[in-house]
Amino acid sequence: MESLKNVEITGYQLETVKKEQFIEGSIDISGEFIKNSFVVFPERFIIDPVDEQKDSDLFETFREISRRVTLIAGSLIVRERESLYNRSYVYHKGRMVGYQDKIVPFNREKSRITPGRVIKVFSGEDLTFSVPVCYDLDFPFFSKISSLNGVRIIFNPSLIRRDFHEEWHQYMVTRALENRIAVLSLNSLTEQFNGDSVFVQTYVEDDGVRIKKTNFGKERRKSVSFSTGNINDKFTQRHEEDPGIYSFPVKKINY
Repeated sequence: MESLKNVEITGYQLETVKKEQFIEGSIDISGEFIKNSFVVFPERFIIDPVDEQKDSDLFETFREISRRVTLIAGSLIVRERESLYNRSYVYHKGRMVGYQDKIVPFNREKSRITPGRVIKVFSGEDLTFSVPVCYDLDFPFFSKISSLNGVRIIFNPSLIRRDFHEEWHQYMVTRALENRIAVLSLNSLTEQFNGDSVFVQTYVEDDGVRIKKTNFGKERRKSVSFSTGNINDKFTQRHEEDPGIYSFPVKKINY
């Protein structure tokens, strides 16, 4: 297994706003990004539910942003027929290539959000990744099944209250370490959440696996670089040694 060349990932710890505010202050990425760049937003950064047809201006904004990058458009509460979904859209070269619905609604979401029924695995630009939405990554199944299907990095749009950041970071470190992968969990700077997004990458030292952890603090925008580096053999070894049986529907999306 060859090492992946460096991928640049930029997380925007966007405040939660109305749709119109996001469009008016839309991110200008012209000239900023290199090839193999990813841009990631937080969970539910648009306050109100949206509709793909009625809110076409929002989705056109996503298409524009993604003309030079792969965009993980955080997550949105999406109205589809009579149901609401907590949905993360993935865009590449100006088009929507797929989406991931949140599988495990959190607390009050249970009364209104329809759970997703499949894990999507995305492959393109020499990188395989998945996009569990916030609470989905509290449970081992999503990252285990993702990595068994070749995922090397997880993008996790989140909204984490400021008084639970320590526990949140522990989850992210655990998911990265137990699967020999990288995890970026992206939070909002809105006061009750207070940013502090985290990027965790694994690497080999003295035949053991260590982590490198990067905190975003209160920076609205921060870039990190990802490469599989020297972790490939440990990634393969972990799945050969793990006796667990993990089952959930998977759909692979190549773009």
